[in-house]
Amino acid sequence: MPVIQLQRKIKAHADVVWRVISDLQSFADVSPHIRKVEMLDGEKATARRRLYSPHGYTWTEHCVMWDEGKAYAMEVDSSDGVYPFRKMTRRFELEEQSDGVVLRMCYDYKPKYGLVGQIMDLFFLHRKRRALYEELLNNWIARIRDLEWAYTVTVATILQSKGHDVVTAQAGDSIIDVARILRKNRIGAVLIRDETGHLAGLASERDIASALGDHGPTALELPIGDVMARKLVVCEPHNDMGFVMACMTDRRVRHLPVMENGELVGIISIGDVVKARIYSLESESETMREYIAGREWRYHHKVTGVHDVAALRQELGNK
Repeated sequence: MPVIQLQRKIKAHADVVWRVISDLQSFADVSPHIRKVEMLDGEKATARRRLYSPHGYTWTEHCVMWDEGKAYAMEVDSSDGVYPFRKMTRRFELEEQSDGVVLRMCYDYKPKYGLVGQIMDLFFLHRKRRALYEELLNNWIARIRDLEWAYTVTVATILQSKGHDVVTAQAGDSIIDVARILRKNRIGAVLIRDETGHLAGLASERDIASALGDHGPTALELPIGDVMARKLVVCEPHNDMGFVMACMTDRRVRHLPVMENGELVGIISIGDVVKARIYSLESESETMREYIAGREWRYHHKVTGVHDVAALRQELGNK
């Protein structure tokens, strides 16, 4: 019976890896040969779902093994006539090691149509399906890395590089004055304090634009307290980027005041999150380039026997 096995090691926390691969609902988001997933009933060990292919085929599968945090397996209902296999079991598991997590995928299947099906699988289908599963694995790893970053970077990490300074205005300040504050500081939002100095709300470029749309040019003379957002969505220094991004997405906000023990200690924007992620990706790319360059130099040293790196570079440059 044909078997397709793949594995990859990734530097990530085991709980992050498990969270990604055990999300049965989002399987279509990472699988190149699945267009949609419909959960029929149950969850985890009792889960049943229907899968839809890009070509309009559908089939069902159910969980036959669930070892929380370690492994699970899904078996296809072979009675679905459109499915080209008499049997198909997908098993996904992880192994936590000292330097990372090994993610394994195993597809155990038996083709339909007897000898003809076996020959087609040998010369065509097996290679094609292996390429699909490799793409699935790559997509999973990309999602794991994104989630790993979101869980390891905290609000405090962002504030360490950005600083704790917060620009504020008074509730009685006019909209035109607040607009000038935004322009001067090159920011998209400002926190508003009341007469006692306590936080009263937040005013953004969007609030100013809405006021202009409602009242016209006369809105510029209105107090910012009339148009600001009064219900603040806040975060704390220990919150990770997963929490921050979920708040921004669910509450449709782009700025979160940072509170610690009831005191304002900073503010974080969606731009800060994007900037931190770009910096992380650039650092990863630079590390990879240094690793590849190091391997190349070690290879040239082994082949040429040259110990002087500068001399080796000059020799290679002359060529």
